Amino acid sequence: MATIKDVAQMAQVSAMTVSRVLNQKGYVSEEKRQRVLSCVEALGYRPNQLARSLVLNRSSTVGILLSHIENPVYAQYVSSMAAYFRKRGMDIILYCADSYATALSGIQTLLDKQVEGLVILPMESYEAQDRSGGLPVLLKKMGGLMVQQKRPFVVVGDNEYTAHDNWVREDYRGGAEMAVDYLVEAGHSRIGCVCWAPAQGGVWGEREAGFRAAMRRHGLEVNENWRCVVREDGVGQAREAALRMLSRGGELPSAMFCYNDAFAVGAIQAFQEKGLRVPEDISIVGHDGNLYSRCTAPHLTTVSIRAKETGRAAAKMLLDILRSRIPQRDNHLLIAPEWIAGGTVRRCQGG
Repeated sequence: MATIKDVAQMAQVSAMTVSRVLNQKGYVSEEKRQRVLSCVEALGYRPNQLARSLVLNRSSTVGILLSHIENPVYAQYVSSMAAYFRKRGMDIILYCADSYATALSGIQTLLDKQVEGLVILPMESYEAQDRSGGLPVLLKKMGGLMVQQKRPFVVVGDNEYTAHDNWVREDYRGGAEMAVDYLVEAGHSRIGCVCWAPAQGGVWGEREAGFRAAMRRHGLEVNENWRCVVREDGVGQAREAALRMLSRGGELPSAMFCYNDAFAVGAIQAFQEKGLRVPEDISIVGHDGNLYSRCTAPHLTTVSIRAKETGRAAAKMLLDILRSRIPQRDNHLLIAPEWIAGGTVRRCQGG
């Protein structure tokens, strides 16, 4: 593998001159610059990026911390951010944390890799497990590490850390209200939900608040018998929760609002297993607008949180900060939800 000394020897210049050409710092005559670049190409020389980052305090790399890499929404975040950074000459390093402790160690690992900045994706998976002081404390500890190292960071998708200067998040509450409003406009009044159990706060809490607020606004009661409580995110857990609701007997809701699209798929599976047709017997609305919404027949009616737009906005916000090198205050962006029409809601009279 060629070294900077090999390039200098071939170009008949000093190693310092080669360094100046590659880093675009200091004066080098045009004739020498072209000679160095020709030798770099001829030898296939690639600079030691780690050493270069230590000298320049720049690595052209950003870190992305996430908790559920298998979540389709997270995949949308990452793909849009990666595309945005790549087009602007930046690389990314992903760190997938599965607990409160690994989230903290993940920040340190990314800092050790000399990332210039960081995007923190939703950490709501830690709401109900091994936490000490809750999600805000986790985010503040991570933020403290970043501030200590003078590395900017952007938080995505969480309303429990809005004290931080830089965040982008979706309007989950608005999306839940949009779903209920649509069902009511379609003639439904018996509306149940497939919800997340520990919905005290975070993005799940926003969905809960939006659902209840919209029900109150329309003068509708939240029937606890029509709440399918899910304690672990996933299609299978939602299916089991819907089956439990059906086993209780009694009058069924005419429509269900599901707190994400995976829950909607699970609910549809349960209803079809018991001979109920969607939407003829029961209507379904999801939330998120990810690939699950296209895995049903008919396609799922859902609310899109526009995850790709969110990821792109977060990447732009971080890169703007890195380029300006000036701390920014109150740098906030709320992404409005978008309705996606499908075939899982029927219009009815007096439902």
